[in-house]
Amino acid sequence: MTAAPPVPPTPLQRARPYLAAVAGSVLVTVCAAPLRHVLDPANIAMLFLLAVFLAALRLGRGPAVAMAFANTVLLDYVIVPPHFAFIPTDLQYLVTLVVMLTVGLVTARLSTGLGRQTRLSASQERDTSALYELAHELAGCITLEQIRRALDGYLTRQPREVRLLLPDDPPAAAASVAIFPLQGTDPSRGELHVRLAPREAALPAPDSERFRTVASLLATAIERVRYVELAESHAVAISSERLRTSVLAALSHDLRTPMTVLIGLADSLVMSRDPLPPEAHQTATSLLHQARALSGILNNVLDMARLHSGTIRPRREWHLLDDVIAASVRLLKPQLSDHPIRVRLEPDLPLVEFDATLLERVVCNLIDNAAKYSPAGAPIEITAFVDAGGNQACIEVCDQGEGFPAGNIDRLFELFERGNTESSVPGMGLGLSICQRIMAAHGGSIAVRNRERGACVQLRLPLGTPPVIYEE
Repeated sequence: MTAAPPVPPTPLQRARPYLAAVAGSVLVTVCAAPLRHVLDPANIAMLFLLAVFLAALRLGRGPAVAMAFANTVLLDYVIVPPHFAFIPTDLQYLVTLVVMLTVGLVTARLSTGLGRQTRLSASQERDTSALYELAHELAGCITLEQIRRALDGYLTRQPREVRLLLPDDPPAAAASVAIFPLQGTDPSRGELHVRLAPREAALPAPDSERFRTVASLLATAIERVRYVELAESHAVAISSERLRTSVLAALSHDLRTPMTVLIGLADSLVMSRDPLPPEAHQTATSLLHQARALSGILNNVLDMARLHSGTIRPRREWHLLDDVIAASVRLLKPQLSDHPIRVRLEPDLPLVEFDATLLERVVCNLIDNAAKYSPAGAPIEITAFVDAGGNQACIEVCDQGEGFPAGNIDRLFELFERGNTESSVPGMGLGLSICQRIMAAHGGSIAVRNRERGACVQLRLPLGTPPVIYEE
């Protein structure tokens, strides 16, 4: 993305203003010559001063100075008596010539400064207008390609070679350039490279300020585009997650009734009064276990759908933690047949305010996971205590399995994320995500950690002021 570099002027182009100044001096002399017999030379000198003033405004200081000297010579030679001679006969004419030359030089300098100021103001106005147009175009850009096109339109009016480098662009070749970083909240937005002239050590202050403003406008536009892209990707991800959850919830709901019937039939076979052959009894038992596992997965999907929709709200009441732990262990008794349970309760545990049904679901999930990922015969440890600060009640479930993957702990609470994707243990990666949402709804938290052998999951609930119970 570049603008054409300026073409250096030729010798003829540099000499043209001086030739125009000399030609103007000759023209004024030709026009004033007929008046030398009518007007005093001092009055005619005013015409020559006017010409110097106009030359300074139009041609610049150098040509105006050249015209001042040329006017003095021609005024002396053509207008001041004796005509066509360089030595005036009257001293007052000599004073007139000196004064006219001095006034001409001063006028040239002042007029040049005025002209330079006028041109500078016009240039600043053009630059401001161009920057305003660029800002207006960038405000409507929603892609990087549109930003490049808007910058191209601005650079066509710039005399310098400019290039926009974004992080994904190939690096520029080494050259004498001024670099303006595109600074935003993200420091790696890119750079604006402005090529310097062959003998230029740095950009002039006005150019530097202008391109710094351009870089700031570009940084803002690019940052806005990045945020738009990020918002769109998040919207797509949220929409996809909602669709996936809705589909799974619908399927789970439709499968729940036949799954309940299947569990009932399998349980009837296992508990049949007429003893089954050993192989048939083993098959019925396996069928019952697998049906219960699948039912748990369906329940998790439905719970996650309800949590997403906000239809599950905790109904908090004051309970003891040991009641929830005992109910959870009792509910999972068939799944825990191969795992001894070790429960340690801190003495005098206080009442805690929570939804007993939801917290029981969380504890069941943790105990069930511990049983799934622990080898047969390995104990499961459940501990309840109050933290050292006395502000939170804690339940910790520990197993003696392989533990969580070291590099994957932070993602365990994401939907459909499993600790070991290659595990043969059935599941969809919803358990910990459901537990986290339920704990967050209670104002609590959940954390995982590995230990020397196995892993631990800890629940934390805030302690409040329980009601006072009066004995009758």
